[in-house]
Amino acid sequence: LFRSQYKKLSNKKKLGSVSHSSKKLMKKHIGIFVDSKRKSGGAYQELLYIIKNFEMHENDYKVSIIFANQNLDIDIKKFNFDIHYLNMNILDRYISYLRNYNRFFRKFKKIFLFKNKFEKLINEKKIDLIYFTGPSQYSLYLENSKFIITVPDVSHRENLEFPEMINDSEFERREETLKTVLPKAVIIITNANIIKERISFFYKVLKDRILVINHQPSLAISNYQNKSGGKLKKLEKYNLPPKYLFYPAMYFPHKNHKTLIDALAKLKDKKIENISLVCCGNDNGYLKNLKKYVNKKNLSEKIKFLDYVDDEDLPSLYLNSSILVMTSLIGPTNIPPWEAFKLGIPVIYPNLEGIREIYGESVLYYDPLNEDDLATKIKNLYFDNELQKKLVLNGKKKIEEIEKKGELTIFLKKMIFKMMKKICKILLPSFILNYLKNIKEKLETQKYKSLPIKEVFGKIYNEKVWTPENEKKNFKYYSGLGSHKSEFTDEYISKTISFLKTFEKKPSIVEFGCGDFEVSSKLVNFSSSFTACDIFEDLIKTNQERFKDEKLKFLVLDMTRDQLPEAEICIIRCVLQHLSNQMIKKFLNRINGKFSYLLITEHFPKKEIFTPNKDIITGPNIRLSDESAVDLTKSPFNLNVLNEKNICKVYSKSVDGFLNTQLYKIK
Repeated sequence: LFRSQYKKLSNKKKLGSVSHSSKKLMKKHIGIFVDSKRKSGGAYQELLYIIKNFEMHENDYKVSIIFANQNLDIDIKKFNFDIHYLNMNILDRYISYLRNYNRFFRKFKKIFLFKNKFEKLINEKKIDLIYFTGPSQYSLYLENSKFIITVPDVSHRENLEFPEMINDSEFERREETLKTVLPKAVIIITNANIIKERISFFYKVLKDRILVINHQPSLAISNYQNKSGGKLKKLEKYNLPPKYLFYPAMYFPHKNHKTLIDALAKLKDKKIENISLVCCGNDNGYLKNLKKYVNKKNLSEKIKFLDYVDDEDLPSLYLNSSILVMTSLIGPTNIPPWEAFKLGIPVIYPNLEGIREIYGESVLYYDPLNEDDLATKIKNLYFDNELQKKLVLNGKKKIEEIEKKGELTIFLKKMIFKMMKKICKILLPSFILNYLKNIKEKLETQKYKSLPIKEVFGKIYNEKVWTPENEKKNFKYYSGLGSHKSEFTDEYISKTISFLKTFEKKPSIVEFGCGDFEVSSKLVNFSSSFTACDIFEDLIKTNQERFKDEKLKFLVLDMTRDQLPEAEICIIRCVLQHLSNQMIKKFLNRINGKFSYLLITEHFPKKEIFTPNKDIITGPNIRLSDESAVDLTKSPFNLNVLNEKNICKVYSKSVDGFLNTQLYKIK
């Protein structure tokens, strides 16, 4: 749309040169920063997934990968992007830290001899944005560069009983990084809503800036092609039993291997001895303790500990297992369940807080520290083929749902769109921008042209057209910012209540197009009766469940066709602006003798003189973009009123216009 319309408007060479420069500007340079080693487990797999998604958008971004140093044991041949090494020594890092956080150095850093090595690399390579794939300490050293940061968990604030969270100043390291850099991050990415809530709570970050992107299977699993004979080869390599429980996790206390070992001991005591366990992961010194514990429980023949497993071997280790058993007490999410879903392996998972929202009915839950419960769940699932099939089917549906969402891809596309919008605003005159915006709105409105009015508003609400992204999970139905933002609602509610109080007796009120009823719910107590009407039936049912008052009644009603209820005051707030002139006329033809007052709220253009009542297609958009508004006293409506009065007129920068409320006395 942009290219075609711009071409029509630009025939001059001057405009052609602008088009060339805008194309050049649109390809922003992203630097993906890596300081986690290949054997870091999930962090490394997340890195590969992020890089894969950027490869899909290589025409939209220029991407470089910045490695902290050459000692990360990562095969750079896998990556098709430019590679840079930062190689900051201890002194470099300390100087960069002082430049940001020491008052003296911060004040005089422009004349300071020692420069910030990280910022120098970013400037030299002309990188626009840094993407930290984890909560890296290197984010502390950025002075001017914008950045995105991934925070998989805030477990050090919740799980202080584990030595890996507090020993060797680990708590201080994590806390200093997060509390310092999160308020500065452009976007924070995490993998579950409960973690989003905790980040916002602990670090006072606006939830709007925290993006939830679900875990995905590692690329080794996503790209796996099941070939004949692959299983046998892997079994021979690792000398594993024919079927086993599988637990891929680094060897740390919080991974809770102990409960799983205890559960196997319980099964052995019950003479269920044909169940084995295979664990794999990088060891940080804790594995020797686990092996001692296994020997103590006389389970050495039943439990096999593998080291870090190469990516090419991982799919077969899953496929030769009978069940994936996760016992980690921290997360609450992890990558292995998604890998098991992908490969059709049933999953047992600890019932941690917030986890059911993520996995739903795709896993079999157990009490996280109860080895008896875990033993029972293992036994039930191991011998119940129907339960296995059910979990595998639910897991397949869950992974398909997540893959279909393509959350990271959507995020990257949004970044592209925002960058393009900024570039267009800089390069193009405002009249061209307005022209393109109007074309876009008119094209969007065409899909509502042939629909009956009932289907129009059902489609708008069901597709959440008026719902901001950050509110889509919070509201089933949402009637737009005009019903929720205080800049639109506060003065309106106050002035309307003042008007209602002028009546000797509380007046009866009817409202058409009541929407989600967020605003008018504040007016019910100032009425003798309040009838709230809307054309969308499920919205009315939702309102009936949410709002309870003996004075209040909700009706499903088409204001352009149905018999209208009578009342002293008729409220229509931000509704007529969505209707065509023909629909407004149909409504006006039905109001004779029904009401004493009309209280009408509409969006008005910023300029004082404008052409009112320009016609539109009934739908989600309004006349404001066409510098028009509904005025019932003007042609073609010419409503006869005894008198009229302005109740309030509120300017909004977000729509660059006024929200105008007019009171008409009509009988």
